[in-house]
Amino acid sequence: MLRRLRIGRPDRLVMIPNGIELTEHSDTPDLRQMCGVPPGTPLVGCVARLSEQKGIDVLLPAWQLAAREVPDAHFLLIGDGPLGPMVAERTAGWRGFTWLSGVPDVRRVLHQLDVFSLLSRYEGAPYAPLEAMWAGVPAVLSDVVGNRDAVDVASGVLVPAEDAGDAAAAIVTLLRRPDLRRQLSDAGRSRVVDRFDIRKIANMVTGLYQEVTGHPQSLS
Repeated sequence: MLRRLRIGRPDRLVMIPNGIELTEHSDTPDLRQMCGVPPGTPLVGCVARLSEQKGIDVLLPAWQLAAREVPDAHFLLIGDGPLGPMVAERTAGWRGFTWLSGVPDVRRVLHQLDVFSLLSRYEGAPYAPLEAMWAGVPAVLSDVVGNRDAVDVASGVLVPAEDAGDAAAAIVTLLRRPDLRRQLSDAGRSRVVDRFDIRKIANMVTGLYQEVTGHPQSLS
């Protein structure tokens, strides 16, 4: 975009992605217990601010469509924001759904999910998909800038933005195919290690400062 808009010379543009800390996972709290469902219940989740940007009004219909195909699955939304009243209204009486405004250090328990989904209308460089991938959870994401930088065809599933039907189909496929979940899980973790480890990102930033200042010894 910067090149297309001629904002700066191409040789002076450097892209450094966001990175995450590769922390160990925990089993506390137990997400299924918090949802009031038995161990082993298929669990689909999303961690996001409840806003127009995050496509919550697309996510809920997608989940409801998926629930018709996999009725024993449970759907967990973690987050808060201005669309909270809409979430409460659209999910009233839905026993297969739980909304939690927050979970302490949620990144440590994401590995308990079977599928992560985020259907944003636009993104910058989202952290939640990276945290899910590091946790070994296959991600179903809307095909928008930011999301498509997080995953590729080998490490996640991209679906058209605003398309609840395609998102639901992808979620159902993953719930029914543990082999595909394992495949995407392994590829997603490897991608995070290779591209989004915060230590590598810090070295990239340090290297850039060293290059532009011409004083590498000052940033050792």
